[in-house]
Amino acid sequence: MGALWQDIRFGIRTLAKNPGFTAVAVLTLALGIGANAAIFSILDPLLLRKLPVHNPDELVLVHAAGTISSEDYSEPSAYFIYRDNNSVFSGVAATANHNEFPTTRYGQTTLSVTHGGQPATIDGRMVSGNYFTVLGVRPFRGRLLNESDGKSPSGDPVAVLSFDYWRSAFNSDGKAIGKIILIHDFPFTIVGVTPPDFFGVQVGSIPAIYLPFGTDPKTYDWVQIIGRLKPGVSLAQAQAGLEPVFKQVMAASSLPEIEKEQDMSRLSLVSAARGISELSAQYSLPGKILTIIVGLVLLIACSNVASLLFARGAARRKEITVRLALGAGRWRLVRQLLTESALLALTGAALGLFVASWASRLLIASLSTEHSPVQLAAGLSSRVLVFTAGVLVFTVLLIGLVPALAATRGGLAQHLKVQSSSPGSTARRSWLAQSPVVIQVALSVTVLAAAGLLLHSLYNLETADLGFDRDHVLTVSFACCRVVRTSGEANAIENEFVARAARLPSVRSASFSVYSQTNREMGINVAVEGDVGRPIEEQHVFFNVITFSYFETMGIPILMGRDFTEHDNGDAPLAAIINHTMARHYFGSSNPIGRRFKFVEGKWPPLEIIGVAADSVYNDLREHTPDFVYINLAQLWALKRGTNSAGIGGVLNVRANGNAKTLSGPVLEMIRSFDSAATINSVRTMREQVDISLHQDRLIAALCSTFSLLALALTCVGLYGTLSFSVARRTNEIGVRMALGASPRDIFRLVVGAGMRLTIAGLLAGAAGAIASGYFLASLLFGVKRADPVTFASVALLLLAAAILACYVPARRAMRVDPLVALRDE
Repeated sequence: MGALWQDIRFGIRTLAKNPGFTAVAVLTLALGIGANAAIFSILDPLLLRKLPVHNPDELVLVHAAGTISSEDYSEPSAYFIYRDNNSVFSGVAATANHNEFPTTRYGQTTLSVTHGGQPATIDGRMVSGNYFTVLGVRPFRGRLLNESDGKSPSGDPVAVLSFDYWRSAFNSDGKAIGKIILIHDFPFTIVGVTPPDFFGVQVGSIPAIYLPFGTDPKTYDWVQIIGRLKPGVSLAQAQAGLEPVFKQVMAASSLPEIEKEQDMSRLSLVSAARGISELSAQYSLPGKILTIIVGLVLLIACSNVASLLFARGAARRKEITVRLALGAGRWRLVRQLLTESALLALTGAALGLFVASWASRLLIASLSTEHSPVQLAAGLSSRVLVFTAGVLVFTVLLIGLVPALAATRGGLAQHLKVQSSSPGSTARRSWLAQSPVVIQVALSVTVLAAAGLLLHSLYNLETADLGFDRDHVLTVSFACCRVVRTSGEANAIENEFVARAARLPSVRSASFSVYSQTNREMGINVAVEGDVGRPIEEQHVFFNVITFSYFETMGIPILMGRDFTEHDNGDAPLAAIINHTMARHYFGSSNPIGRRFKFVEGKWPPLEIIGVAADSVYNDLREHTPDFVYINLAQLWALKRGTNSAGIGGVLNVRANGNAKTLSGPVLEMIRSFDSAATINSVRTMREQVDISLHQDRLIAALCSTFSLLALALTCVGLYGTLSFSVARRTNEIGVRMALGASPRDIFRLVVGAGMRLTIAGLLAGAAGAIASGYFLASLLFGVKRADPVTFASVALLLLAAAILACYVPARRAMRVDPLVALRDE
């Protein structure tokens, strides 16, 4: 122990005597270790960490899948059937959305809560009464929900608060238990508080309030079912045991038979040990990519510091020789040098954790958007610290062991012989010291190629022809709160909205649609007259319901036939417009105008195709264009003639002569002047909607670009350090060359040539990594070849230019060597 403490003290004194070297090494390691710790602090709760509940490995998600889709959600009736008729689960719980409450992207319910006279909008979760019991969660204060909560319509409504909401809204007051809060103006009694680390089963969202849902399935649109396996029951056994129950679920389903085949033809059980979230699936591959990239950055940082330690080992040759002469053993010297490396790595890790703490908060903020906030229990947890400790050990071995062995190689006689600098030994040690630079360049090529491919893909997405005008269209999603008793009244009010919007200054045209242009995930099945034998999955189409001015407003051209007009009303035959993809799919090169089709679901009369619209993006910019149908809104209301209590809600689309954003104020003022109680869900230009869909691509491209530039900077520092050390060691040689007639330009070319040889060797070695990165990123790329020559050529030119800059200062220093001084020193 005394010897170790002696090594530590000696190492501290040695590093303190070389503050420049120490600062560069520590900062380099801090950036490499900090980047890895920051990424891990995000990916751990998002992809790796198991739920903070009792025995999370027993939890499974129960849902159905079909020939077209596989959703995490089920019909409400399915929960009660699984709960009451299974033999494989010790308990079945569910979360649900109330059909009268808005639901956010990650399944949370938006609640209007009044506490202390102050109203606020917060995120909540509707759960079954046995939700906490099945998960095995104990209350932090009071009690949690039980199966009697929500069963009786006359019972007192109760609510459970999350720990964070209890702390922020109630100042951690234990007397909050039993208090009354208003939720949508209804009184609820607070009965308990969840534990601090509990966030539910949906990763990426932390509800503030949990409410029990009742026993009437009609009040809910969907449920998400979680089962806890009985001890000893495997996932395969549970799948087999639930098949008979699944048949009951199928029989009780209200879906048409064709939709059952497409959406729920088979039972699917998925482990929920790490939670459930579309966010986890969305960032699974990007998370792996970032992990590899920051791992390569760490390797570059370690190679950088290793090259510095090689240089220091050569500079300390006399010190090592003296210590060997005084009786020190090789392994004693190796331990001393490793201790110095450990001090560098430990200091770098401490600074890196500070960097990671700041960067993790920035990363969480980057994951969130205005309309889709992400909440993760990230930060410097014990798991992050353990991960960092492992990275620290790896770093110490990587940066310290090989330089220490190289510096102490051979006995005393060997070291005395090396002092004379025999050409062979000098060349071997020079190559050993320069090899980390080649490794750094090779790794940088891989990282830069990945970033380049992602940036090229993002550029293609940004500039792609989406089939509509993204620069001049404003969309307002809203719901009218006026009392409307008939479908005719609803149609008249929607037409009034369109007419008033069209009369606003700077408005070119206006239209109304039930859905937004870029948010079309709902579909329906069609049967075209004369088309037989088509597979069931090919009968599925997407659709929107629009007014007659929609195509003009959105800038979507009509390729064949005509647009809807005011004459396409309830008295005219039902008309539809299809997109170009559907026209080719069903009719090939023949003319589809005048052909008819019908919807398989419902009792709609056949629709006549009156036009073919150009293809456009309907949901995902990477999507294969689906079959799409546009239905006339006026005719839809006519089909619902006689219906009572028709609601009004949808999207008002307005096309501006100039900047669409300037219409936000006038359009909102117009809506509120007509209905002051109207609920405004969103106000966005089409460009903003596209930007939201590109958020993940921009984030991943930005992160990869940042890390690639960091890798490039570290590589340049490594190349600069290696050449600077080489120039310092070859001062005498340079003086001799200049004395024999070499010009400063010759010396400049000599040094730059040495650096460029290292760079070119690294480029050749990194070519395989660059090609591999293209194959690994294939699913994220848009319009970019895996081995994109433009990207790879740009990476090579960037690296060569950076290498020349890194070589410039050492080369200039070599040019200024005075041959008389160099020869006198010799």
